[in-house]
Amino acid sequence: MNTPQASSGTASDHIRSRREKLLTPSEVARWLGVSAAWVRDHATRKQPRLPTVRLGKLMRFRADDIEEFIREWCQLPISK
Repeated sequence: MNTPQASSGTASDHIRSRREKLLTPSEVARWLGVSAAWVRDHATRKQPRLPTVRLGKLMRFRADDIEEFIREWCQLPISK
């Protein structure tokens, strides 16, 4: 019995590609143009709050959550 597979790889490669890479505080900081300390502060105690994924003591972030944060909290400059 043949299993359907993507032409560019195996079925396990397809499954792996669908999983989301979690971002570190440093990666989020580079994306937002702020310090890693700012990211940690806003993930743990300050507003606006960044949604986090906690893995024991590790703090990670979903790209979709950061994109939503940007849409919600960042304002485009008003053109005259």
